[in-house]
Order: sequence, then C-alpha cells, then structure tokens
Amino acid sequence: MTHSSAFSRAALLLAVCICFAAHAENLPTTAAEIDTLAQRVAGDGDAVTRTQRLVSWMNSRLEWVATDYQKRTPEQILARGAGNCADLSSVLERLIKPAGIPYRWVAEINLQPASDEREADARALVKKDGPGMSVFGRRHNDHRWLEVLDDRSKDWVPADPSAGLVGTRPWLLARVAFGTRPPAPVPAAAESLAEMIVPLTIFTAKNGTTPRLDRSEHYLVDELDHLYAGRAHSLPSWPAWVTAVRRFAPLARGAFEGRVDLHQQSAVIDELANVYARLQKEAHAAGLAR
Repeated sequence: MTHSSAFSRAALLLAVCICFAAHAENLPTTAAEIDTLAQRVAGDGDAVTRTQRLVSWMNSRLEWVATDYQKRTPEQILARGAGNCADLSSVLERLIKPAGIPYRWVAEINLQPASDEREADARALVKKDGPGMSVFGRRHNDHRWLEVLDDRSKDWVPADPSAGLVGTRPWLLARVAFGTRPPAPVPAAAESLAEMIVPLTIFTAKNGTTPRLDRSEHYLVDELDHLYAGRAHSLPSWPAWVTAVRRFAPLARGAFEGRVDLHQQSAVIDELANVYARLQKEAHAAGLAR
C-alpha cells in the first residue's frame, strides 16, 4: 500500500486536495453514474483493451497518495479524487464490474530501498495490530492491484491502476526487467515505481487481503524468463533466485494472514535482494539487459 511517514502523507494529501479539487466535483459518485460511465469508457473490444481504457480514465482524473489507513468506498474515493494503491484498485474493481470484465485481486510484497523510517512505522504498527502489519518494513513494502482475464489468451494479466500498467509485458518491463525500465506510464507514479525494485511475492487475494493462489513463480520465474526468450534461466544466479522466491512465498502468505512477522525474516529478504542484484549484473554481462 506504500506506507510513508505521517508528514509525507499529510503533504501529499494537501497537494492532491489543491490540484484535484476541480476534477473531483466532475467525477461520478452515484451508482447509476458510475455504471453508465464504466460501460461508456470501456467501450467495445477485448478485455485488456477495455481495461486499459478504464485505467487511462482513472489516471487522468485520480491521484495516488500514500495510505492514511482509512477505509473508504469506491464512491468516497472518487469523491475524494485520490487514494492509495488499494483504493485505486477498488475503484477499478467498481468500474470493471458493470463493464463485465472478469477480475481478481492481487496482493504483492516488493523490494524497496532501505528505510529506517518505514521500518519504525511498521514495527510500531506490528506492536499495535499484530504480524499482519509486517508486510512492510525496512527493505520491503506491500502493494495491491488486480488481474483481469484476457479473453484472447485466456490468461490472467496485471491491471495496476496506481502504476498505469495493464497487460503482462508492460508490467514485466516496468516491474521486473533487469535493464533500464521504460518511463512510467503515469508521470505521477514514477517515484513510487522507482522505489519498487522488484516484486518478491505475488498472491491472488480475496478482497485484496486474504491470500489465495500463489502467483510468485508465474510472474517472477516463468514470465521473467519468457521476457528474455528463455535465456534468463541460463544466468548463474537463476537457480538461487528461484529457490529464494519459493522460500519467501510461504512466509509472505503467513504475514498476509497475520501469522508471520516478516521483520524476523530479514535474512530471507536480504538474500532475495542480493540474488536479484547479481542477476542484473549477469544479465548485463550476457547482453540480455540494455
């Protein structure tokens, strides 16, 4: 959900309120208005194209802000004109439903630059609310998005409204690629995307909270290798990466379920960070990364 300090959250929210006040009054807030808009914006075509239209509409009108730990309905988020990654995903869910696009929630934990402030915030919340709050910490953060069913390939593919990413290849290039990553589709998301070094684990999740299907290996092993035409798995550190991803997934599931304190698993997160850094160097040396 991209947790940050109270000062940063307040500053971001103030900026959003100033910049988006004009937009917010024009956003649909009633059920009928939202249903009509969703069907109109989505239009005709395949599910991925229709989802991209909805995400583009959101990106032009809604702003990302760090979490303030408040629960809001999609209608309230639209009226506010801003939200965190989970908020924006709930708005996309609300738009996707009347558009008739199959979808499911995704919960992710990603590697971040080290932050003592984020760790202190997380430890305080773990002490207050339990291990479930350890999904963010010194070198990691949690994130929420959706998958939609591609009616052409029959595969579930990413739809991340806070990052402006729809489709597997755009998501891979922006989130896991070894080389220079493309500019953020949404300029406002550039800073948060830059901080997401690489996802460490990915689950489908009931309502974005309770983990279900482990998609970590699908995205971080199979699809990452496919991105490089099957050449990534020949890199020397590839077996260590696969092992680390598999080792972390059950720990992450336990954290999402409130059973495991990830702050006690820093060695596993450090190993993932170190292996990914080695893979990047090896990919450059092998000519895979540009």
